[in-house]
Parts: sequence; structure tokens; C-alpha cells
Amino acid sequence: MQRYSTREASIRIGHPSMNSKPTILGFILLILIILLPASNIHAQSKKQKGKEKPFTLVIDPGHGGVDPGALGRSAKEKDINLKVSKLFGEKVKKAFPEVKIIYTRTTDVQVPLIKRATTANNANA
Repeated sequence: MQRYSTREASIRIGHPSMNSKPTILGFILLILIILLPASNIHAQSKKQKGKEKPFTLVIDPGHGGVDPGALGRSAKEKDINLKVSKLFGEKVKKAFPEVKIIYTRTTDVQVPLIKRATTANNANA
């Protein structure tokens, strides 16, 4: 019987988060995660047309730097999150130019959790 280290065993046997296959439920959740915030932004931007203060959206891609998140066969969660976050921010800016968008990170760096929350709180997002 061949022995493996814990890491090798999780890769060889397959940790559930590493071998997850897309499901219909997962796809629906992804769409909801993307569309629900956009619909809320639209409602908020309509309300704020008469106000001076713009609506502020803080986008937090999560993970980054030495924290890769889930590891897939060909991708890391931190990289996918960053790309999706940037794409989401571009779509929001195009649809709602009056919305102020702030990212907690735009490159592959690790941002402490307290700094993520502080960024959103300081922006009154």
C-alpha cells in the first residue's frame, strides 16, 4: 500500500471542493449573485437622482495573495474572483455611470478582512 501526504491524498482522492462539478443549482446561484446586486443598484440609482450623494458600491473579490481559495485543476478561486469582480464592475459602470465603484483589491494581493470591512464602511457603501 502506497502512502501519501495529507495534501497528496486530498488531491489524489479528491477533496469535495476540488472536484465539484457545476450543477443547475450552482448555475442559478451564480446568476442570482450577479443579477440581484445589479437590480438593487438600479433601484438605488433611481431613488438618488434628486440627491447629491452618489450610490457607492464596494466590490470585494475575496482571497488573493497567499490565500488561493479553492484550488481547481486549472484555476484558483482567487483568480476567477478577481476577473469576475472586474467584469462586474465594468458592467455596472457602463449601465450606471453615476455609481461610484470601489474595489478592495484590483491585483493579486492579500487584503486583511478588517481592511475589507473598513473600506466599505469608510465609503458608506
